Amino acid sequence: MRGYIIVLRALMRMTFRKGAGGRDRSLGTLIGMLITAGIMSACVAVVAGIFGGKINEFGLVTEVTALLLAADFMLTLIFGIVSVMSSLYFSRDGEFLASLPVRSNAVMAAKVSVIYVQEAAVGGLFVLPAAITLGVAASATAAFYVMTVIAVVFVPVAALLLAALVSVPLVYVAGFFRRRGAVAAVLLLVLFALLMTAYLVVTNLVPAVSVPSDGGDAVGAAISALIGGVRRGMYVIYPVYCLARFGCGGDGLLSDPAASAAVDLCIFIGAVALLAAVLFPVSALLYRRTVLRQTENAPASRRVRKDYTMSGVLGAFVRKEFRMLMRNPSFAFQCLGGVVLSPVMCVLIFVMGGVRSGEDPAASVLVAQIMWSVAVMIMLMMLGGMNFTALTAITREGSTFCYSKTIPVPFRTQLTAKRIISLVPAYASAVLSVVCSSVACGAVFGVVDPLCVISALMLMAAALPAFAEAFLLRDLSRPRLDWVTARDAIKGNPATIVPTLLGIFVSIAVGIVVLFSGLGLFMLGWEMRGTAAVTAAFAAAFAAVYVAVHARLVSRADKLYERLSV
Repeated sequence: MRGYIIVLRALMRMTFRKGAGGRDRSLGTLIGMLITAGIMSACVAVVAGIFGGKINEFGLVTEVTALLLAADFMLTLIFGIVSVMSSLYFSRDGEFLASLPVRSNAVMAAKVSVIYVQEAAVGGLFVLPAAITLGVAASATAAFYVMTVIAVVFVPVAALLLAALVSVPLVYVAGFFRRRGAVAAVLLLVLFALLMTAYLVVTNLVPAVSVPSDGGDAVGAAISALIGGVRRGMYVIYPVYCLARFGCGGDGLLSDPAASAAVDLCIFIGAVALLAAVLFPVSALLYRRTVLRQTENAPASRRVRKDYTMSGVLGAFVRKEFRMLMRNPSFAFQCLGGVVLSPVMCVLIFVMGGVRSGEDPAASVLVAQIMWSVAVMIMLMMLGGMNFTALTAITREGSTFCYSKTIPVPFRTQLTAKRIISLVPAYASAVLSVVCSSVACGAVFGVVDPLCVISALMLMAAALPAFAEAFLLRDLSRPRLDWVTARDAIKGNPATIVPTLLGIFVSIAVGIVVLFSGLGLFMLGWEMRGTAAVTAAFAAAFAAVYVAVHARLVSRADKLYERLSV
């Protein structure tokens, strides 16, 4: 226990240490994280307050609460795996901590505790305001607020315990390869794609929940179908759903409400306790063996002959950027995670719609229009607004940036290579996402509008380079080159947090305008053609933004490069 406290204290001081030149990075990072979480919390809380009455009217308080808690769990799990891999296995202090007279279990527990403090703080700021606002709007009982406190404390615990278990075998398997960082990144991306696919399969195996419609119109039928789809998906996250039922007084396993709430609470606490009892010892054992394998017991690396024949300067720099991106699994996941998950998320949106074309054609067209707008928003947000490849283009180089300044290659050529590596994967994923959305929309709703497909491709073609140019300009203006772990460069970097937040908000705003404008035109008889028209208008607007930002970046590139120092 004493060793754990000593290591934990040292790690907390390292987390909020001063940067190069005595600059206090901790204050800016903390302020940036608080601003980000506060704005996101305010937005979610406002939505919960506005629609809380309707949510209560439809009897969906339990389901919406479960979705809120599930979002906290999934975000902590996703970013927790990245943080665990970065902090435990690909950190520069790993060999130093392994040589201390402290048990490896204590080192692992201390590092996971630091990650928990950071993730739980952000998750709590995200969940608390939204849950409290929803509880007030839905006239919730005291049990709801007790549930909120339990969720803020224990939901991240369960997520990080699972993250610690998942990350160790990924790194262990990757250790058999020479480029273990790149292999770990690929395995991580494949894992999440498989998890999302498994979620789709399991969700469809659960029978749909029938919700009667209040009216015979298309809007009433569409709302009823959406409610049924939401309730069907809750059984995939059953322990979290049990916690939500405990706080909201939803129908449980027993007829007596008090006994049912107690059983639901025991199911959630029991699941967390089981994860702690089983996963932590297994993770600690694997971690200890992996650390030993990576240090003095690691086999000598084999010499590999490389062919450095280059087809051109630009091609060489593109390959260099790709290798730099893939050398660290945290960078690879943060930068390419959206590229991999965007098509899967688009398919998930349509599958969760839950309407079959033969039941109510009018409702199918309306829900298809809604789901298409949401899918476009997801593509824009994951491929454009969260394009960390462009946002960390200079930051990723770290202390090696001095070579970029001294080699006899123009700065604009280097910047072009960074632009290519940030756009090519995004464009490929955008085309795949649009194709998958079209297929899923046709399979689920029996509706495919060619104009919507063309306008979505136009929007991606214009918006993705606009986001990339803006992010490249931002990172070139304020890169962080003194990072120790990838977490410092991305999540611990205020210069990265603010642009990401703005990119997410712009994507959501575009999605909301496309959705409600399309709904208005749908009521006027345009059907999905209204959505296509609004999407095309936004494509033209993003094209104009790209031209302006690109001109500014080109004019300032040399000056910004020259003023940077390591």
